[in-house]
Amino acid sequence: MLATYQKAERILRDNGLFYFAGFLAALGLKYHYSTAGAEDLRWILTPVARLVTLLSGINFEWQLHSGFVSHSQGVVIAPACAGINFLIICFATIFFTFVGRLSSAWAKCSWLGVSLAAAYLVTLCANSIRIIISIYLFNAPIYGGRVTPARVHELAGTLIYVCFLVAFFLAMQRLMLRCKRSAPLGEMIATAGPGRSASVARGVQIPFAWYALITIFVPLLNGAARRNGSQFAEHSALVTVTALFAFLVWLTIAVLFKKRVDISNKTKEKGEDV
Repeated sequence: MLATYQKAERILRDNGLFYFAGFLAALGLKYHYSTAGAEDLRWILTPVARLVTLLSGINFEWQLHSGFVSHSQGVVIAPACAGINFLIICFATIFFTFVGRLSSAWAKCSWLGVSLAAAYLVTLCANSIRIIISIYLFNAPIYGGRVTPARVHELAGTLIYVCFLVAFFLAMQRLMLRCKRSAPLGEMIATAGPGRSASVARGVQIPFAWYALITIFVPLLNGAARRNGSQFAEHSALVTVTALFAFLVWLTIAVLFKKRVDISNKTKEKGEDV
């Protein structure tokens, strides 16, 4: 118990200031989103609309106070489609997970900017894919009864976001490992985390935990359940089940891949012994 307390105290002493800076960055993004209109969010709506056009061929036009409108599809890329919450999740997942593994103050400060920039780019890609898939799903002949466009939209969005988040986290984890092995970048990294067996599980647990924290528990603390009880309960259940499904799929793939690699390595070792 004492060792755990001392370890926590050391982590907070070494990284508390940077955790606070990351918290302020996430809080600033959340506040900006809560008060922003379409014009204030053009820094993310414009590249998303252009990327959707590039990938799908669907043209969008800017409409004041609304966002980017496709008259042919009857679709609006509005502030609600900006993906700011996902940007915050991506940023928090990699910043808070890895900043404590950097050894110098300069590296930790740089990581704040890198995390924001990387989360922004991933959000543009994930959100563009989500919007394109949502457009085609909206016109699909699959609706009836409890299968509504709103539920399918949220289901598809959660799956896409969780998959992108896990892939993003695993990519950054691999990058940290490679940087640790290379000089002089390796000198800035104190540790790149657990061994392979532990990282397989943590590689999907950590993104899932952050996704659940920001999409369910933060709104819960803000009184979302009190204001919209049944709607929030349905949202939480849908997000939880969908994210858990994606989590289990990722975990299964990771474990199977690890076993395949281990078998391959053992085969090579036996061949060398012969």
